Amino acid sequence: MPQRFLPTTVTTLVVACATAACESSKSVLPTPAATDPPNIAATLAVTSVKIAGTAAFETIGQTSQFTATASFVDGTTKNVTSEAVWSSLNSAVVSVTSTGLATITGFGSATVQAVYQTRSGFFSVSATPAGTVVGHGRVREPGRSGVGGVQVVETRSGSSAQTGSQGEFAIAGLPIGTRAHYTFEKAGYEPAEIEEQVGTGVEVPLQQIIRVATGESVSPLQLAPHDLAYTVGSERCYPCRLVRVSAPGPGTLQLQLRWATAKATLHIWAAGQRFAGTAPEARAEIPVSGGEIVVFVGMLLPSSAEGADDYVPFNLAATLR
Repeated sequence: MPQRFLPTTVTTLVVACATAACESSKSVLPTPAATDPPNIAATLAVTSVKIAGTAAFETIGQTSQFTATASFVDGTTKNVTSEAVWSSLNSAVVSVTSTGLATITGFGSATVQAVYQTRSGFFSVSATPAGTVVGHGRVREPGRSGVGGVQVVETRSGSSAQTGSQGEFAIAGLPIGTRAHYTFEKAGYEPAEIEEQVGTGVEVPLQQIIRVATGESVSPLQLAPHDLAYTVGSERCYPCRLVRVSAPGPGTLQLQLRWATAKATLHIWAAGQRFAGTAPEARAEIPVSGGEIVVFVGMLLPSSAEGADDYVPFNLAATLR
């Protein structure tokens, strides 16, 4: 039988050609241009900014390096301390540099803010001597925002403070484990007072003074949720407004209260008694000797508390006969 050499020869040629082709291919392929890796964090949306640092200080001049960490939509995080915009919301208590270094400038409480892209992070700090706490809170007008310029006095210690533009206040150096008694005063507002455990944040509603003379009527700021409460005798008026009625002399004071919200039931408290209303009106008649008469207008707690969630405009008219 003759021997077959052809397949072996062909195989050798094919391999040789394939190798040559491969070498030729390598020599003509372009080399990819080198590029920097993309800055993925810079293109992702920020979901939150978190600040870390010291929260409690005991001496003026103490410092703390705060750090800011941004979280992104893909779940990753990044230290953005050097990129964030830092600020103190109360520079009388704490100052902060552009790199996040905080320095205590006075006793009290304050908030440090760090802004990165479209998100802000906030961090609360307090500064008070060792063994004491900071009494703090906010004064607001019901149905509106905070009230600035209110004089706040903690009567047991004699310490005082004035509320900031958003109604916030802080009084440092109060003894731990005691109760604080605060008074609140500002021209044009009814004074208020409250007693609370030291260190517990308080929120105090402060009502503008409402006056009406006989022969006139008044439509003050509407009754609002989370409004003021007044105790009249054994009853609780909430939400409630205190109204000062001025009578030029003796006679019978006639009061007419009207409101527009059908499901709300308002009442008048005057001369130590309640004059019940039926929507949309309540009336009262009391003998007066003249001068200023304090009247309360509002709902009876708890029997009419279901209406307390509504904003209720009202009008009170006073006449003297």
